[in-house]
Amino acid sequence: MIFLIATINDLIRNPGYFYWGSKYINLIKPYLPDDLSLLKSIQTAFLYFIKADRKLNNVIQLKITTVQADNHSLKIYYEIEKTLDYKSFQIREVLKKLLNLKSIHEIPFCCAINQIELLDALNDAKLMTTVSLLEEQNNWQDIYNLLRQFLPIENSLHLE
Repeated sequence: MIFLIATINDLIRNPGYFYWGSKYINLIKPYLPDDLSLLKSIQTAFLYFIKADRKLNNVIQLKITTVQADNHSLKIYYEIEKTLDYKSFQIREVLKKLLNLKSIHEIPFCCAINQIELLDALNDAKLMTTVSLLEEQNNWQDIYNLLRQFLPIENSLHLE
């Protein structure tokens, strides 16, 4: 599992922590495992920015050092590991799909999800974003070169 943490802050402390108390914990709990003790085994988090003017900010990978969780609060201590190639808007769009939400405004400030599913969805989203940007630039040669890695297509798909 991996934490996905949303922030409105521009300055990210290193090391630091995130805390959700009684006001927000009930909004987060549906997106956490029922057994909160499982959260202590999570070692990684992706931090993304939710302000509209920060949607192109890169996601930051955090190393989780300590998790304190109970029915009334959640506190996650971290150290910054590195900046990732994913953009904040890509995390929001992927989370909306993975959590089966109607709007990105329903995404919780923090959730814990399957890391493999997240990375698969993010890689798909990154590919689609790249193709869309190249398409807007009428850069068909780069689209072709990018998609060539999936050839031969008949070996990539299960055709019936």
